[in-house]
Amino acid sequence: MKISRENPVPSYYRLADIIKRKILDLEFAVRETIPTEAELQKEYSVSRPTIRQAIELLIKQGFLVRERGNTPYVAQAKLAHPVGTISSFTEGMLARNIAPSTRLISLCYKKPPKIVAKYLKVRDNQETVFLKRVRSANNEPILISNSTFPRNLYPIW
Repeated sequence: MKISRENPVPSYYRLADIIKRKILDLEFAVRETIPTEAELQKEYSVSRPTIRQAIELLIKQGFLVRERGNTPYVAQAKLAHPVGTISSFTEGMLARNIAPSTRLISLCYKKPPKIVAKYLKVRDNQETVFLKRVRSANNEPILISNSTFPRNLYPIW
């Protein structure tokens, strides 16, 4: 599959997105090495500097790990849990005297990526409820929130 140069999104970013999707769809297992630079170059028709940028981006995002002299491999997923009280987005914003707001972008049934299906303990071909929202602070958008729920727990229609 060739990555088109006509698309305004940088090639390294699009390549990183392809590799990230393969990781999320469990095409690469944890600690499994990704294809070599030469293999990626042949498959996607991109330059080695483009491949290196894509890999560096995925390392910074925590999807890949590189050890000196070895091909990068898929990182173990990390669960970040701050110490202290757990609070919702709204509670956190109000505690900082910031006016929170939420705007619904999408609410639908959707088949989840394999890694999401695994953690929700649903079949990967089973539809889930997908919720996409824009979260704002003082009317300024600060994040897009994606949530996936088992369909049998939250039927929407």
